[in-house]
Amino acid sequence: MSADPTVVARPTRPASRPARLWWVYLLVGVALAITGAGAAQALYVTRDLGDYATTEACLAASGISLDEDAAVNVRDAPQFALCTRDYNRGLGVTTLLGAMALPAATWLLMLVSGLGVRRRLRRGGAASAPVPLWLTERFEDLCASQGLTGTRRPGLVVAGPAAGVREAFTTGVPFTRPQVVLPSSYASREPDEFDVVVLHELAHVRARDLLWASAVWWAGWLTVPALLLAVIFSVSPAPVLWRTYGGSLLTAIVAAVTMLALRSALLRRREFAADLYAVDALDAARVSAVLARTASWTSGDGTGAVGPWHRWWSRSVRGVRTVFATHPPLTQRSGVGTRAAHREGGFAFTTAVGIIAMLTYQTVYGVVSDLFGYVVDDPGVPSNLSLAVGFLIWSSVIVPTWTRRARVAGIGWVGPWAGTVCGLIIGYLLRAPGASHAFAIVFTGHWPLLVACLVVVTTGIGVLTAALATRLAHPGTTAGVLDDAPRPVRTAAAVLAVTVALVTTWSTTLMAVMAYLASGEVAVARWQVAALGGQDAWWYAAPLVLLGLLVVTAAPRHHATGPTAEARRPRRGWTTAAVIGVSGTVGGVAAALSFVLRVRADADADTTLGLLYGMWWISALTGGVVVFSVLLAHRASGVLRAVPAAFAAGMASTVVAGLAQFASQYLAHYGRNGTNFLDALRKPLALLLFSAVVTVPVLLVIVAVTRTVRRPGTTRPTTLMWTLSTGGGVGVLALAAVCGLLGPVTITADDPRHGRSWSAKLDEHAGRTAPVARPSPRSDPGRALDARGAEAVLTGAAASLPGAPDPDPDEETSGTTATPLEPATCNDALTRNNVADKALDRTAELTRTYHFPQAGTAGGVRLTTAVTSYTTPLKDLAGEVEVSLRCDRYTIRDEQFDVGHRDGTMRTLQGSTAGYPAQRFMITTTGRVNAKHVAQIVVTSSVLVGHNYISATVAYWYVNNAPDAATITFLERIMGSALDTMIDNLGR
Repeated sequence: MSADPTVVARPTRPASRPARLWWVYLLVGVALAITGAGAAQALYVTRDLGDYATTEACLAASGISLDEDAAVNVRDAPQFALCTRDYNRGLGVTTLLGAMALPAATWLLMLVSGLGVRRRLRRGGAASAPVPLWLTERFEDLCASQGLTGTRRPGLVVAGPAAGVREAFTTGVPFTRPQVVLPSSYASREPDEFDVVVLHELAHVRARDLLWASAVWWAGWLTVPALLLAVIFSVSPAPVLWRTYGGSLLTAIVAAVTMLALRSALLRRREFAADLYAVDALDAARVSAVLARTASWTSGDGTGAVGPWHRWWSRSVRGVRTVFATHPPLTQRSGVGTRAAHREGGFAFTTAVGIIAMLTYQTVYGVVSDLFGYVVDDPGVPSNLSLAVGFLIWSSVIVPTWTRRARVAGIGWVGPWAGTVCGLIIGYLLRAPGASHAFAIVFTGHWPLLVACLVVVTTGIGVLTAALATRLAHPGTTAGVLDDAPRPVRTAAAVLAVTVALVTTWSTTLMAVMAYLASGEVAVARWQVAALGGQDAWWYAAPLVLLGLLVVTAAPRHHATGPTAEARRPRRGWTTAAVIGVSGTVGGVAAALSFVLRVRADADADTTLGLLYGMWWISALTGGVVVFSVLLAHRASGVLRAVPAAFAAGMASTVVAGLAQFASQYLAHYGRNGTNFLDALRKPLALLLFSAVVTVPVLLVIVAVTRTVRRPGTTRPTTLMWTLSTGGGVGVLALAAVCGLLGPVTITADDPRHGRSWSAKLDEHAGRTAPVARPSPRSDPGRALDARGAEAVLTGAAASLPGAPDPDPDEETSGTTATPLEPATCNDALTRNNVADKALDRTAELTRTYHFPQAGTAGGVRLTTAVTSYTTPLKDLAGEVEVSLRCDRYTIRDEQFDVGHRDGTMRTLQGSTAGYPAQRFMITTTGRVNAKHVAQIVVTSSVLVGHNYISATVAYWYVNNAPDAATITFLERIMGSALDTMIDNLGR
């Protein structure tokens, strides 16, 4: 069928450029980076690129066994960090390289596939096929009407039957002009069909996402192969490999399916956007007619006269194909994007985004900990920073997507909320690709409790996000100080509010659950919630959320039209202001009185702290009452859209309550300082933020119930009624809090005591208790000793050893050697220290060596105790420090080893707590003998007491596997006992 092309009017208006889905493309890029990072991490571990044996030897020498529970080793955190520093640095760098390598490989595949398409077209004769003149002219006219001229104009390729092209598409290669490829059958199509198809393809050109779309196509297919390639050549046996990385492989499969679904949803959304572009350039009637006519050619359910099981199977297959299809069916596209709007941001999409965001958190946390964890004093910093990155990715994708979803009338939110809960929680529980364990392993055996708590918090975040998206989609008519904020600024403000709220509530919930599981006491968990998990940064999170809410809720002025709106909005604004002012004042005064009237001058710190937090909770509850009041006021006009305004009003009332509380305390001569003023504002705000997020789903249900039971014709409450009722509610809640009725959900008087007691137990377990004071010496321990005094010091040390062993007749100090070391800087430093020491005059020098048979070692353990008394007191141990710095890595010749030398490291460990200058360092030499891994460990603890230098050295060898925890504990005990006894004997 052919028609005169001149009878159809050409488009006369340029369409607006399709919105770029840059945040979704970024998400796919992040997913690729996660996969590459996991594969690199697995490759690093399975191929032992970091020489794990050396790290294991260092840990063993430091008394740390990886067979013990992680909590046991927390007391040895400094030594653990030193031993694993180099290994973790290498792991972090390798992970980063993998995160960059897989996206680069995807880009190369995109380039190769684009070149392959063009080569296939040339081989099919597309380049030399004649193009009808009217087709070329119409194509140029369409390009010109859309502003695609000069170098921006794409090329037109008409592919003949030999090229195998059945549908139109656009292909791109970096640094070249894109090409619109049409089957030769379009030369005989109706001109309006040609216009719609070409405009659809020009939409892809104007969106400038051809290369991104091609890269996205490859994304889902690379996840599993990348991880398999990383571990398939592992040096470990297959059963061990499966136990270690089987979970990661399953996660990779889940991630691959997730990425395929996300990729398909993105590409379908891209096709719908191109259809809408054609509508904008032509008109909806022409585009709908063409799509409907094309759909009628291919319609049909394919069931025919078959049984119900076959029909069920056919529908199931079509459902799965729909989820993973990159192009929507023509029967759906005939609606010109309406169906896409309903599907956008639904359960599947939101779940996929949540999983990828949380896997991003795990990957970033691993990299940050590997590269910088050893210099971060607060272990919560890497975790919170990584949570912020993951949640920022989630909110940056979800907020714009849900905003477009909210523009569709009658759209539902149950699916997106369920997707939020499933995606974020499943992503947190999953093991990241390439990881040997999941981060949630600390909750093993208690996952139901963790999941239940996270479901509550995440549902509240989902409601808040949907409310902000609804507000962005329908700004309203309110005018204010931020009323002319551009749409990108408002979207960024919503993203900021959601991200900060997510990080704060999730971090606090995780800390509260861990505290409960560790202590078994609800009071400790409640204290963690009140203290926001002990993270000081979260006290400043609520102001950021409030700023974001204010920007979002302040609507553009041009939305306020009509005398009714102009009259109604100011009245509601005055009502809200009155409610905020009165309720905040009542709550603040009540909070201050609850403290002033109950505090006693002789009260202990825990009691006073309990009263302070009870006061701050009352100010926070004030904001909660205002949140509920504002939601009730909007129950007839859209309660979901009113949630951001309700949160902002509640926070504003909490600020007023904090000011009133501080003023009342100031008048009562309590807390007249800047810290108390800041605490009166930031702590109630933070408590309100957490409690409002947790309770907002319940509040919405209550408001919905009150709306259904409200009788027709009921008079709307006046401003005075709203103000008095809200202020009365604040007073009732404050009284209930003072009477202890709200203690189970806020705080009780004993919670601070329980919390501080639990923290003290953790400090004691971690070895942070104050050192035990030594008895006063009977004589000067720093005096110069003679030979008899030195003998007495070492004899007393021998008596403290198990079994009181006799000295070994071979008294050569283990680990010493006359063989030169490399590099020369290390050997020179060692030589200088030895020469300087020999030049010093001494009054006594004695060494004793003891041998202990011990399982897990080759030849047992040698303990060497030594005392040297100098004529002139030494100032410090600078010589040993220089040697440890110069010889951090060295080699020593040893012909017994396969390669003729041993690799050595020297690390400085945590010194003694005896109160004297002390040094503790470890020498590790490793190599292979007959292909077996052999290691020697030498740990020396030395103390300088006036004229006297004393030391205790443990040395042993092992083959293949380091000693177990019992052996390490024994070594630490005998060395520490010998050194402490020698220090005590110096004062006798």
